[in-house]
Amino acid sequence: MSAFRPFRRPAAPAAAVLLAAVLFLAAAPPVRSQGITESSGIEALREAREFVESGRFLEAAGFLQELAELTPSDEIRARARKLAGDVLSYWLEKSRAGLSAYLEALKGPLDGTGRSAALFNVGMLYYEERDFADAAQAMETYLREFPAGLRAPTARFILELAKGKAGEKEAPPPEVEREKPSVALETDPETRVRVLKGTRSAELASDKPMKIRILKQASEFRLGAAVRVEVRSGRLHVLGRAVGGDAAEIRPTQGTIRLNGRAYRGRLTVRVEDGRLLVVNTLKLENYLRAVVPKEMIASWPIEALKAQAVAARTYALYQRRKRMDYLYDVDATILSQVYGGEKTERPKTDRAVSETRGKVLLKGGRLVLAYFHANSGGFTEDSGNVWRVSFPYLQSKADPYSRRKKSAWAYGLSLAELSRRLKRRGIRVGRVSRVIPLERTASGRIKAFRVVGSRGSRKLSGNTFRIGVGSTRMRSTLVQFRGGDGRLKMEGRGLGHGVGMSQWGANEMARRGMSHRKILSFYYPGTRLTGR
Repeated sequence: MSAFRPFRRPAAPAAAVLLAAVLFLAAAPPVRSQGITESSGIEALREAREFVESGRFLEAAGFLQELAELTPSDEIRARARKLAGDVLSYWLEKSRAGLSAYLEALKGPLDGTGRSAALFNVGMLYYEERDFADAAQAMETYLREFPAGLRAPTARFILELAKGKAGEKEAPPPEVEREKPSVALETDPETRVRVLKGTRSAELASDKPMKIRILKQASEFRLGAAVRVEVRSGRLHVLGRAVGGDAAEIRPTQGTIRLNGRAYRGRLTVRVEDGRLLVVNTLKLENYLRAVVPKEMIASWPIEALKAQAVAARTYALYQRRKRMDYLYDVDATILSQVYGGEKTERPKTDRAVSETRGKVLLKGGRLVLAYFHANSGGFTEDSGNVWRVSFPYLQSKADPYSRRKKSAWAYGLSLAELSRRLKRRGIRVGRVSRVIPLERTASGRIKAFRVVGSRGSRKLSGNTFRIGVGSTRMRSTLVQFRGGDGRLKMEGRGLGHGVGMSQWGANEMARRGMSHRKILSFYYPGTRLTGR
């Protein structure tokens, strides 16, 4: 029984605004006006929904919890905690953490819609955790405050069940997450990939004639081998004619379909979203993986490393698909999910890796895991809780000797004046930076928090926030040492990326030493079970 369904897709600005908003909140001194801070908080809440929209659930959870701590606004704090409750309990299946977030949210000034949803979800989560007395109390409170609410019939039903079971069994200890029932997995389901958004027109073509089906209509029409789709006055046009319903599915009669010159298997759905085009490629999961693995890992690497990547990518895609049934797509074609390049990126060796692991996924407690991966751990993987404040038993920090070889060490330096400018562009306003002080390191050696000292004050920033402010392609990880002097900040570090989950260079080294993909996956995702033989 699900505690709630995810919120519908919000209209949100570009993801860059989110970073500026949260960093502004992190940097704004308490004496700044409430209006500016509250405005930034509202913008940040919009962008948190964009995190969920693109499937970045861990990132959303960590961001919302940081926002709730930093904002001086009681209203923004309550809304952030309510949204964190949604993310934690539904998308990340952290029932206890979600329940705690909802209870904190209910202490603040939520509007009627937010309070109604939070109260109901508290009752459902208590019920799912077999805490029937508290479930009954929560549903009674909900019905007292919202007797004609949308969820009132369900609340009455759960209330009667909870009353009948009160005292039947004690709730599990707070630190123990109950094992969920096993999921039913389809062998090769269709996967929806967002391949284009934000433009006003696109060119579709195929080697053979195509067919178009107007969504919500039964009719299907034949097209030529090339067609232009565009948005005019907020309406979808195909070959210069308005399309009823503003959404259409176009597929080739044979072979692949090209979008702006790039070939894709399956079919394309075009629709209007916020006055622009949204194009989604729907194709079979295994074909999707054929165009993911060679974009996420070097195709010439040992086959067992490629197999490990195929399993991780398959598991990640299925996790997203299961959580996004109410959305217009399952995954994005970029690093927002995992990179997908279309038919031309497929390679024989990565095709083999996908084929020989067909249907294999990673499970923990009968459920799909959130199989994060990164380029190089630098010798020590990171606990997801140290990066995004949500820990999983299979995403823990551990020594990784396989990632201390090639592509591990890096160095970067910049002037303090340039650092000041970069942080200011991200909303961190401390004046001219004079010092950067690491405050805390995790067990992996990564810096968890920094203090940035400038001519106008100092600010404490999380390690991940500081790294993004500097530039994540320059400051490649937070597993770093600093050297100062002569008005410059010099960095010497190891690793590339957040360090959570599988290290791709580590997988390469393990495979090179003769280890199987099963061994690689069990090392980087400890305690998980690989399905299949």
